[in-house]
Amino acid sequence: GERERAQARKYALEDLMRDLLPVLDSLEFAAAAEGDADAIREGIDLSLTSALRVLQNHGLETIEAHGEVFDPRFHEAIGMRPHEELDPGRVAEEERKGYLIHDRVLRPSRVHIVIAPQQAADSEGAS
Repeated sequence: GERERAQARKYALEDLMRDLLPVLDSLEFAAAAEGDADAIREGIDLSLTSALRVLQNHGLETIEAHGEVFDPRFHEAIGMRPHEELDPGRVAEEERKGYLIHDRVLRPSRVHIVIAPQQAADSEGAS
């Protein structure tokens, strides 16, 4: 009944939270570390890797962006620029990663789109 559904909602995130606790532990360890910047950086990198692994195990996927054809379903355009190697309409740079959860967009990637060099010159205006 309703009580069971309420309980299920209340504890639905319990597995995810439990799986993230070791990530919190390693971040606390890195935050408490003193001195060696390389060791601190390594601790943060390990924490990031394990956090991503946990979230992927719970259905998170990273949206591919750099070099891909711009797709407004997955990418939020925040700028345009010419690019030496990529064709117009492709993603030149990803400013912030986007993510899917079970094939639904959780957050789009924020990207800069490649424009043709002539478009870039036109947009700068006449000198």
